[in-house]
Amino acid sequence: MTQARDGYDYVLIDCPPSLGLLTVNALTASDSVIIPLECEFFALRGMALLVDTIEKVRDRLNPELEIQGVVATMFDGRTLHAREVIARVKDAFGTRLFETTIPRTIRFAEAPVVGEPILTYAGDSRGAAAYRALAREVLGIVDEQTSEPAGSGRAVQDDQLAEGESTNGSIDLSTNTLSAPTGPATTSENSSTIDTEIYR
Repeated sequence: MTQARDGYDYVLIDCPPSLGLLTVNALTASDSVIIPLECEFFALRGMALLVDTIEKVRDRLNPELEIQGVVATMFDGRTLHAREVIARVKDAFGTRLFETTIPRTIRFAEAPVVGEPILTYAGDSRGAAAYRALAREVLGIVDEQTSEPAGSGRAVQDDQLAEGESTNGSIDLSTNTLSAPTGPATTSENSSTIDTEIYR
């Protein structure tokens, strides 16, 4: 990887949903991590374990490794559960939560059946548009990293949080869960993040 990286502006390493040797090797070779998080309760526990693994890799193998940000996936803004998950992640990671959310849509399930990526199978769908927006957001964050911390200016801003809600949360690794928000979960959503047309 050290020899190949000079020939590319960005290198993305897609990891399996596990914390095995492949993931550890990828973390060792990486500068930063983007964590995709399905908006479900058990995914929060999995992310806590991942953060613990990232800390161990940073201590023993790659001291330069950092968390670039967290992107919420499979988000259905019509459900209270999904909004509560977003609130907990926002409380724990603050501006490291990407502003772009990937909505739940049936097109993601259909694309692998025909052997195509979402951008070619349903390029005009909300899911494809969300991934294009995420790509632009990630590139902007990486490019501005020299002057701003990861996520600044691109992720959810502090003034978008509900009144009384803290951005200084943490992950409780003893129970493998994110700490509960110190304030009420926000119930207001941007209309662009609510997939009201699940079949689009």
